[in-house]
Amino acid sequence: MPTYSDVQKEETLKGLVYNDYFSDFGYEPNIDNIDFVITDKTTRADLFSEGVGASKHYLWAEAKKGVRDLFDMFTQLVLTCKKTYTKGEHLAPPWIGVFDEARVAFVSFHDVLPIFAEPDFNWNATPSAREGAEFQKAREKVKKLIGASVAVYHFGVDDMELREFIATRFAGGAGASVKSPITKDNFVQIFVRWVKEVKPFIDIPKRIWEDFERRGVLDCDFYRADVMSEGENTITEKLKIVLRNDNYKFQEHLNDMLFTAGTSRGQTAGRAIAVSGTSTSGRPRLFINNTSWTGGTC
Repeated sequence: MPTYSDVQKEETLKGLVYNDYFSDFGYEPNIDNIDFVITDKTTRADLFSEGVGASKHYLWAEAKKGVRDLFDMFTQLVLTCKKTYTKGEHLAPPWIGVFDEARVAFVSFHDVLPIFAEPDFNWNATPSAREGAEFQKAREKVKKLIGASVAVYHFGVDDMELREFIATRFAGGAGASVKSPITKDNFVQIFVRWVKEVKPFIDIPKRIWEDFERRGVLDCDFYRADVMSEGENTITEKLKIVLRNDNYKFQEHLNDMLFTAGTSRGQTAGRAIAVSGTSTSGRPRLFINNTSWTGGTC
């Protein structure tokens, strides 16, 4: 029966908890100041790549030696991981958690998302300044939002239930595909990545982009064409822009002409999201599994 009451260092505690409960998965400590990150068995290099070095995150967690207040730890984690979530370099995992020497607690990442949209939440509060007024204000909001959803397991006492939770909730287990589905939790993150890595490769001059924007055609219309695609074609006609043979085509006339944003001057236009396979043209692709997302607004 694992016991951690004699552990003197936080890094030692993290290693022991990983070995005792998460050894079927990969482990990366201290990503963007997040203490404890559980992944698949590979090492992260490129979030959207299928190749060697890609991995998927299942859990972001805060760790503390001793016995600590659960909501203090969750608040510190939320303040820390908001920056990681906003940057979009790592897709959010399905779960976040906290643990000390006595217990571990989990909550769905989706349950935390409303906090990120709080207009009066001070994201500049120091995550470790637990006695400060701003931290306590944040703690109240975190506890109110997730308090009823937290699953708590005591080490050595609830081991059977804890192991079952890990085995059933960490989707796909250690052998899961590193492709990541687009969900309501990561939709914005992937769009930010798309704008940075794919939009510049769409062969449309800046002045044309500006004209499109005045007419209500936005970059997210191109993104939606990618999201709702299978292979090289958009699977619905109910969009302003669709893909046809890996080219973007407008469904409505602009300047009295049907404009195609695709191959031009021998250059291949950027495509954002491939269902499977690899790019043969060298253009950027974000590798995503088929998604159940069915539309929405930018």
